[in-house]
Formats: sequence, C-alpha cells, structure tokens
Amino acid sequence: MSDDDLIAGIPRELLSKEALVLDGLDKAIVGYTDPGILVYSYRKLVDHFTEDGMSRDEAYEWIDFNILGLQCNGDGFSVLYEC
Repeated sequence: MSDDDLIAGIPRELLSKEALVLDGLDKAIVGYTDPGILVYSYRKLVDHFTEDGMSRDEAYEWIDFNILGLQCNGDGFSVLYEC
C-alpha cells in the first residue's frame, strides 16, 4: 500500500468516496466513523493553527468560519470536542 492510499494512516478504501479530507490537517485526524467519515479533533485543529502563529482566539474564529462550514460538502467530516 502506497502513501497515496493512506490518509493519516487510514487506508483510503475504508473511507466513503465522498468523505471530505481537509488539506494539510492530517495531524488533526483522530479516526473515522463506521460510514467512513474522517473525525478531526477540535483541540488538534486549534493547536495546528496556533503553531502557525495565530492566537487561540484567532484559531477558534478561523476554524469556526472556514472549516466547520465545510462539513456539509460531500459526506463531510466529524469533529471531536474533547472535555
């Protein structure tokens, strides 16, 4: 199996053909659901953007406006909010 067949270590064949893959955010993937939808960690998304120089508040706003609004495309993706 080549790297092109994997998304964050998950074989592409286990994912829905319409699963939405967020470009450059593989490190925020924590798994996938039974129907083959990727699950992203909200905390890891925030960490990704703060490591790129955003403040936490800027990261929250960026994610809420630019990422969460994409969930309705294709089969979308899920977000895990950890306690």
